[in-house]
Amino acid sequence: MSKTAAFSLQNVENDALRQFALAETFFNHSVSCLVILDRDFNFLRVNDAYAKACCRDINTFVGHNHFELYPSDARTIFEQVVRTKQSFVTFTRAFEFVDQPERGVTYWDWTLVPVLDARGEVEYLVFSLIEVTERKRAEEALRIASLVYQHSAEAMMVTNSANQIIAVNDAFCKLTGYRPAEVLGSNPRMLKSGAQDPAFYQAMWQSLNECGHWRGELWDHDKHGRAIALRLSINTVSDDQGKALQRVALFSDITERKRAEELIWQQANIDPLTGVANRTLFKERLRLAVARARADGSAVRLMLIDLDQFKEVNDSLGHDQGDLLLIEVVHRISACLRDASMLARLGGDEFTVILAHPDDVAHSDAIAERIIASVAAPYQLGDARVFVSASVGLAHCPHDATDMADLLRHADQAMYASKNAGRNRHCHYTLAMQQSMLERMSISDDLRDALPHGQFELHYQPIVELASGRILKAEALLR
Repeated sequence: MSKTAAFSLQNVENDALRQFALAETFFNHSVSCLVILDRDFNFLRVNDAYAKACCRDINTFVGHNHFELYPSDARTIFEQVVRTKQSFVTFTRAFEFVDQPERGVTYWDWTLVPVLDARGEVEYLVFSLIEVTERKRAEEALRIASLVYQHSAEAMMVTNSANQIIAVNDAFCKLTGYRPAEVLGSNPRMLKSGAQDPAFYQAMWQSLNECGHWRGELWDHDKHGRAIALRLSINTVSDDQGKALQRVALFSDITERKRAEELIWQQANIDPLTGVANRTLFKERLRLAVARARADGSAVRLMLIDLDQFKEVNDSLGHDQGDLLLIEVVHRISACLRDASMLARLGGDEFTVILAHPDDVAHSDAIAERIIASVAAPYQLGDARVFVSASVGLAHCPHDATDMADLLRHADQAMYASKNAGRNRHCHYTLAMQQSMLERMSISDDLRDALPHGQFELHYQPIVELASGRILKAEALLR
């Protein structure tokens, strides 16, 4: 043999040895479980990773059949590979170690490769295994989450970091009327109803950016413009650096509940005939206004309005016509007020107004005069043309009173002063009105006590005819 041929043979042998050493290193130290079986599935060799996975000594496998140690329905696949000589098979199988019940069911990705002999028959099988139990559990958790997402009765929406809708569930589509293709890629503001002011959304985004979540109620609208009340919960999905990746919004339709609450509130606080605040709501607003005035030194001016000659309208035309007149009176008074003022019906033909700009006496007088003039204009009730007027009393907090009851009472006294002064006018409360009322109450009390105690005296004062000097009659005086 020539030196050149000998050198080439040496190189081939060295390459073969190196490849063999590399293969041995890979087999022994691979993190994957590697197994070599003969065509009857008897163990020929396993690596350390497989032995550790099976919790067995590496030397205990040879001489045993794979499916005797670990029974599995995968035997059918192995037999098919031997029979058909498939070159490469991969599959995932659940596996339960018979002698290690504490491990429970594990999942493995198996790759099976047949090695053929010179005649083309399967000589032995090589397969690798990687445990994927955690991956399978994660996949199952995702599958369950997907089922919950798709079949939940609660509407769900997912947005990306650019606040674009990337996913919605069936409940969302049923609630809003939109199909997924109509909303994907859009900004959720497409659902805004305009019922909330910008400050509402600023507070929402501040909570999302600072805390990562927000919960509350709002009004949106569906595809057809119908207003829908929602209880909304938004949570943020962030990366390891805290940057928002997605936001998940959950919606509950509370429209019927909100409408029921609104109806209950209306029945409790709104006068059903005129549509303005009733006595209950008026007293609550007045209580808050007086409390605020005491706290910050602001003021409250109260106006009490009583219709004159309204009883005659009711008695002559009936209560139905009287109700129509009251409705028209409310329209006329409302037209005289600024938006910040509050009109309420206390009952019957008595109304009250909590005025805006309470410190401006001239402004209050001007409003009172406009109301009086407007109410005094004629009313056409069917075929009848009728007239009523208004007597108005005004009281100021804290100048005239510092609590709600006194303020209301003093406005009432000022209103009666208007009636006593001829009606169809307004009066401001004065201390003299209170003193006069106290005097009348004192006299009334004294009179009630005088009769049972015999404190009255009857005197007769003669009435004389001047021409003749004769006493014609007498005037009885009780003193």
